[in-house]
Amino acid sequence: MTVSLILLIALMTYASRVVALVLPKAPARFRIVLDRVPPPLFASLAALSLVDGGAIAPASTLCAVGGALAVAPKGSLLWVLAGGLVGYSLGAIAF
Repeated sequence: MTVSLILLIALMTYASRVVALVLPKAPARFRIVLDRVPPPLFASLAALSLVDGGAIAPASTLCAVGGALAVAPKGSLLWVLAGGLVGYSLGAIAF
């Protein structure tokens, strides 16, 4: 995954958040469901990145997943992205 791809994904994510601020509020029942989606979504993305073509992913990717999961309890996508980036950077330097 290249830096430009990561930046594009981050831009798309924050653009969707801005659009969500402009749209009218969703009904309470629908918001309850949406509030429960991000943690499983983050977990599935982390699990998928651990496998690369049927083999275990490179060490730098494993470090990125570890960094992202370490800060995931904060509940902020920005922290998760930052944790993943720091983990990947440390993994790239160390391995």
